[in-house]
Amino acid sequence: MNKLSSFTSNNSLTKSSRAITPIPGEIRPIYEAESPDELALVDAAYAYNIKLIKRTPNTVQVSMPGEGLVEYEVLHVLPFDSVRKRMSVLLKNPTTGERKLFCKGADSNMLPRLIRPQNTEEERLIEATQEHLTNYSIIGLRVLMAAVRTLGEEEYNDWLDDHNHAVNALEKRDKLLMDSYNRIENKMKLVGATGIEDRLQEGVPDAIARLREAGIVVWVLTGDKQETAINIAYSCRLFSTDMEVIKLNARSRDAAESSISLYLDQCKNSTLAKEKRALVVDGKTLIYILDKRANIQHLFLSLTKMCSAVLACRATPLQKAYLVRIVKEVLKMHTLAIGDGANDVSMIQTADIGVGISGQEGMQAVMASDFAITRFRFIERLLLIHGHWCYDRLARMVLHFFYKNAAFVFVCFWFQLYCGFSGQVMIDQMYLMLFNLFFTSLPPVAVGVFDRDAPADLLSSSPHLYSVGRLSTVYKPHSFWVNMADALYQSLVVFYVAFGAFNGSDMGLWEFGTLLCSQCILVMLIQLGVETKSWTIFHWMAMLTSVVLYLGFGLTYNAVCSNCEGLTNPYWVMQHGLMDPTQYLVLVITALLATLPRLFIRAVTGTLHPSEVITAVRIRRRERDTKKMLEKVETKAGFIKFFRSTSSDVGNSVSSSNNVENGPVDLIDTEMTNM
Repeated sequence: MNKLSSFTSNNSLTKSSRAITPIPGEIRPIYEAESPDELALVDAAYAYNIKLIKRTPNTVQVSMPGEGLVEYEVLHVLPFDSVRKRMSVLLKNPTTGERKLFCKGADSNMLPRLIRPQNTEEERLIEATQEHLTNYSIIGLRVLMAAVRTLGEEEYNDWLDDHNHAVNALEKRDKLLMDSYNRIENKMKLVGATGIEDRLQEGVPDAIARLREAGIVVWVLTGDKQETAINIAYSCRLFSTDMEVIKLNARSRDAAESSISLYLDQCKNSTLAKEKRALVVDGKTLIYILDKRANIQHLFLSLTKMCSAVLACRATPLQKAYLVRIVKEVLKMHTLAIGDGANDVSMIQTADIGVGISGQEGMQAVMASDFAITRFRFIERLLLIHGHWCYDRLARMVLHFFYKNAAFVFVCFWFQLYCGFSGQVMIDQMYLMLFNLFFTSLPPVAVGVFDRDAPADLLSSSPHLYSVGRLSTVYKPHSFWVNMADALYQSLVVFYVAFGAFNGSDMGLWEFGTLLCSQCILVMLIQLGVETKSWTIFHWMAMLTSVVLYLGFGLTYNAVCSNCEGLTNPYWVMQHGLMDPTQYLVLVITALLATLPRLFIRAVTGTLHPSEVITAVRIRRRERDTKKMLEKVETKAGFIKFFRSTSSDVGNSVSSSNNVENGPVDLIDTEMTNM
């Protein structure tokens, strides 16, 4: 065991899915494997001088103590699948002609396929192995059982005929292959068990704890043994020591229903808080729960609502995906699935948002996901920071798009009251086409991409602020209608302020429409500025670009379009409007009247009923200001203290020099004498 520990401390058994480069003087192959578990087993065998030397599609060379280099012929590889939960390889020794099947897999699927013990020694071996598996699981190791079967030539040929028929079948091929695998993976003799440490990545417990503080319900769906899964749940802080853990281990539909009903009644009558209760369910129980004919899904989901964490162990990939689907469809929850292996792909694709972790398990999960991260702890920043920002700014951006389009349409509608609803518009067609495309498109995009309502460190240290997006507090059903009412009011201000100022004058149609367009753009930019939480260079550039595009296009278009066809000629319209002081006054009055209600409501709301984010930002700002003030006071006090101490030292020096005026002379004389 010491040999294995010293070997794995600096080898691939605990680091990566690719073995390290051999040290100088040692001829050692560089191993690669589909999973880190397989690589760990090969490395462990190498530590005990059983060395894999060469592997080709048809052969495998192994160096074993006492036998030297032995080359085996690989007859068949029976791949792993989530139903069988095991895989096998069929080898032939060219020297002896002996054929052996080596199989490894989950203990729940391997034990029923072992041959009955022929003597007391074999019975003790099985009992000791089961005890070892339990002990390994309790300390959090991922366990596997290994078995072997020796095949005679006639027995192998009979199976080979059926297997080839299954391989070449055009109908029910999967079922025939499954039957072929089950036929040969039977009557095996136990070899032993393995336990592999599956270390948690750095920061996993803290990340899960913060996600739960944010109000996110965390479910862990794993294929590990129940004892292993529970141990990992405690180590990653999904479970705490003061939690009541409910375990569902049923072997029939009736047993599953009675167990769930019993625990459900106990939870309803219990005074224990939801945060102090967790649920554990195994794969066999999930078979009955997920079966719609059993009609117990609603009971199971009701029980999960009364638990703060759920752990599903020995779950197949299809069971994981189905659990995600019923939570999404029945409980009407937004789901996010995180996985790092191929067995998590179906779950990732079923969830509303899929996150893949690139690492030792391969890239299948990453390729099937919406987002990819390299470490699990980064999910905390992805959700609590970027998730919060994205929801807040996108919600405000969408509401602004609704508002500005409605306001512009309402302005055109009020003109219909004075043109007999003929459909005539007072704004030039070029402005109508470019209003949403260029003049008012960049500022909302800048808000939707760069705006931040709170700094990253505040969101990270205050996970409860994630409730803004989790509970959809920014975009409520009434938010749309509030913005429509605001758009209606502002359209009335825009139209009737201009209409009242120039009613009865000789202003042309296009000039009146250009003024209205200028009013709309000004009011919408100010309204967006009120909704902006953090001003950056991108916000200012977007605002400035919109104004420059509008003025630049209008001046150029009205200057060159001297012979354009239309209702009236737009030549020199904007240039004439820019020289009219009354229009500037109209713009100022419009901006004040249109934005005053929104500013008033924001001020009252922020003062009397501020949101959690506003409150947290104010507290952070107050703490920062207090800290700066204390630093200034300390700096000033230190300067005064230094100044006073310096002055006293100078005074003491002067008095001392007066008292011992001849001292330095004597000292100098003495030094000169000594020299």
